[in-house]
Amino acid sequence: MAAHPSPALRPRLQDLVDRLQSQRTRIKWVAPEHMHLTLRFLGEVDDAVVARVKTAVHEAGAVTAPFDVLLEGVGGFPDAARAEVVWVGVTRGAGELARLHQRLSDRLAPAGFPPEGRPFKAHLTLGRRKDHTPDPEFRRRLEAAAHDVIGQCPLHSVSLMRSVLGAKGPTYSTLLDAPLVAEA
Repeated sequence: MAAHPSPALRPRLQDLVDRLQSQRTRIKWVAPEHMHLTLRFLGEVDDAVVARVKTAVHEAGAVTAPFDVLLEGVGGFPDAARAEVVWVGVTRGAGELARLHQRLSDRLAPAGFPPEGRPFKAHLTLGRRKDHTPDPEFRRRLEAAAHDVIGQCPLHSVSLMRSVLGAKGPTYSTLLDAPLVAEA
């Protein structure tokens, strides 16, 4: 499940990726049109269970009011020096995203999806590193962008996404967009 930032932020996200790219570090960058805030990764889901997942997404959206997020700060998991995943953080709206994540998790548990074993960290994935050779230039670029502000955008829905891995990377399709409709 994911929330999508405003398309108006895509050029700023692409500019950031362009600044981070390094000749020595191989990273599979996410195309700006596919960038999203992951709320919960489910893995492979049997078609018979998809209807229950859709219901859980609708129910979580029904008790969540629309809110704004501010994409700010750049980093890597587990850290800048050993970044396997390069991300943009969320400052404003991070608490609302965490509550939405928890609402989704609570509604998914009865469908056979136990809670994740790690704390939720609101972020937008920019890319995944393909090698782990130390690259001081890339690390410097990542650290220089640590406080970059990408922009603010409203979130009005949560999406159930399907990703299919292919030779050119994942192909995403939206199975459901559930509106966030609770009163603030």
